[in-house]
Amino acid sequence: MIIIEKNPLNEFINYFFSINPYELGIIANILGTLLAIPLTFNQQNTLGNFLELVGQQILLIQAQNTLLSPTTINQ
Repeated sequence: MIIIEKNPLNEFINYFFSINPYELGIIANILGTLLAIPLTFNQQNTLGNFLELVGQQILLIQAQNTLLSPTTINQ
């Protein structure tokens, strides 16, 4: 098994989750605008729907993990 101490993806993830909410909103705004500029309307629609689906999948996984966590109290 190879252990990589300096994994750039882990460093990025740690940085990403340490950004304050206002900065994260600004970054999302800029990134969304830059991605949309070169695309046609149909391409923008497809990419936007795809990204929303990715977000929904992440939220679904998180909700199910919360539901099945051992700290959940059944009433």
